Amino acid sequence: MCRLLLLDLRLFHKIFLSYLGTGCHQRRQMTTRDLQMEVATDVSLWRYQTGARSPYCLRVTSFWWVQFLSLPCGILLLYSLAACTHPLFPPDVTKALDPSLQMDIFNPEAETYLTNHLIQVGGRISDVEKTVDGSMITVEALPLNKSRTMVIESAPSTGSFVLQYSQHLDPSALERGNKLIVVGVLTDSSTVTPPSARKPLPLVMARCLHVWKTGRYEVRDFPHLPTGYYTLRHQTYCLNSSLDPASAFDKASVQSTGAVSHGIATGDVTSDAAVLWFRTDGPAQVEVHFAAVDDWERASRLKTDRFSTNAAQDFTMQVQLAGLRPATHYRYVVQTIPPQPSTDSTRRFTQGEFMTAPAVSQSMPITFAWSADLGGQQRCRDDGAGYPIFERLQSQHLDFMILLGDLIYGDDRCPSPPNATGNEFTASTLSQYRTKHRYQHGSSALQQFLASVPIWAMWDDHDVTNNFSGPYEPRMPLGRQALFEYWPIRHASDDPTRLYRHVRYGTDLEIFLLDTRQYRSRNSDLDGANKTMLGTTQLAWLINGLAQSTATWKVIATSVPLSTPKPGSVMSPGNDSWTRGADGTGFQHELRLIVQTILSHPIRNVVWLAADVHYMQANAYDVNRDGVNDFHEFIAGPLSGASKTPLLPDSTFHPTTLFNESGSLNFGEISIHGTVLEVTIIDESGRTRFSHQLMAQ
Repeated sequence: MCRLLLLDLRLFHKIFLSYLGTGCHQRRQMTTRDLQMEVATDVSLWRYQTGARSPYCLRVTSFWWVQFLSLPCGILLLYSLAACTHPLFPPDVTKALDPSLQMDIFNPEAETYLTNHLIQVGGRISDVEKTVDGSMITVEALPLNKSRTMVIESAPSTGSFVLQYSQHLDPSALERGNKLIVVGVLTDSSTVTPPSARKPLPLVMARCLHVWKTGRYEVRDFPHLPTGYYTLRHQTYCLNSSLDPASAFDKASVQSTGAVSHGIATGDVTSDAAVLWFRTDGPAQVEVHFAAVDDWERASRLKTDRFSTNAAQDFTMQVQLAGLRPATHYRYVVQTIPPQPSTDSTRRFTQGEFMTAPAVSQSMPITFAWSADLGGQQRCRDDGAGYPIFERLQSQHLDFMILLGDLIYGDDRCPSPPNATGNEFTASTLSQYRTKHRYQHGSSALQQFLASVPIWAMWDDHDVTNNFSGPYEPRMPLGRQALFEYWPIRHASDDPTRLYRHVRYGTDLEIFLLDTRQYRSRNSDLDGANKTMLGTTQLAWLINGLAQSTATWKVIATSVPLSTPKPGSVMSPGNDSWTRGADGTGFQHELRLIVQTILSHPIRNVVWLAADVHYMQANAYDVNRDGVNDFHEFIAGPLSGASKTPLLPDSTFHPTTLFNESGSLNFGEISIHGTVLEVTIIDESGRTRFSHQLMAQ
């Protein structure tokens, strides 16, 4: 999508000559007239407006500086042209368009030629009505130019039409005056009479909208900005269906077989319980049979109640298995039965395995892995194994794995090729977040891994949008719902939306899994006593849990690192990690409370595991400088994403960096044998990048 204004060179020439005239008088004559230019491109609306008479004048005696200025202008123009080559809509949305897309829906031929064909139309929102089926939008039609990327503001309207969009839209996208381009279907010459109109209008079922949040098109609408060029916000919204306006649920219901469609998984496995996850390709009845592997052939298997998958949860299901034995290898079978009546009544079986945690009184070797960041920076699923790094992970014979977030990249597109199709959009609706998760679970390597290794899943920012702070991000509940639907996460009985939790693995290990997103203050707030990343309840839970833990090793899993600066951007200001940034933002005050708890008790053998920054690092912290390390921090990742240049940690808590490297996809592995904990970081080829051993104090 074009992100820069393509200047009208003729107007630029006129303005420029007005300042290069033979005298100030000629230039002033031009500047006494208001000069305006408004150009709408596929991503922005720009306005240029000269001010009042200038008190200054410029008499040009040499043109050497004109040549000098022409160079950056030329570079700007070339960059703008290159930027405009990006597609307006995801490729799967427009691939079926034909020349008729340029035809105005009010053309006499449109009624017969465009019925049930994909069309592209543009216009300005004049009215919005909320209905049970979505948004009914009345649009004043404006012609599109031949490049299919503009809605020309100055062109006369050709009439009005009604747009039906069946999913959630950002309310700011529906403001009257906003302009849009629509890819949709003109259905059966249907018409509708909205409250704002006195006559029936053509009805277009929208599949994809590209909206400019232009409001009333006046520069004065933006009082905090000086008069001049200004790019306006924009957003693309697409339904799941790429072929017609029918919902994905309806299509799934028609074409479904009731089979497991995206693999199976177990998670939140304790010494006596587990959460089993799966998804069917449509409505189905499901039973789960399970037993210890040693008893699989010789004893009767336990069976759960029969469950039904449905569209309300996107045909996903979490089944709670309880009454399990500690430190036991279990096998389970998911048996699906298609809905009745059905021509196919075949029962389908999908099998998986997992190991329960040892009891609190048991000491036994434990091996687990951690990492994060799956499919970032357009390094997404391939058409083969999907994400081959999970083949490497499966070969490690893990007891479980911690996934520390960015399980999808809701705010990033994955172009195809080179990636597998189906992820060429950014997510802003529940349906789109679900589609992102389904895309990830389409990896055969990930499916095989999840069928044999239990996981503890947590989210991070890109599971909703970059650097988000939960209470202040309106899309947070949508991303959270999709996360719960697509990963085996146990719902807390006292708080169904809680994601932070802990697990005890025998005498030697207790893990505290932190939610660093849902309760945090705005990143842009200055650090201090009122700034929180965890929220009051989670902070107390962590501090009390650490103080009361009797495990040899206490592992704290945090999606963002302790001392790595992670500055924000103009659109999302403020440091995003625990450390305090140069601008005074961050969450270091709250981290200091946790550190003081570790020192004051004292709490020994604390290990922090982190991810998010897309490089590997190991830090030993001697906070009080007594020569004894108070805790360690190990950072791993990405599983699939761009590597970033490693940064040295902030010095506040006196870290010693043991290892610092980037350039590979990787994961970390922890092996615990009583009082010995060994950390290894392994890349996708199986090569050990770092290894370090700790002895319990």
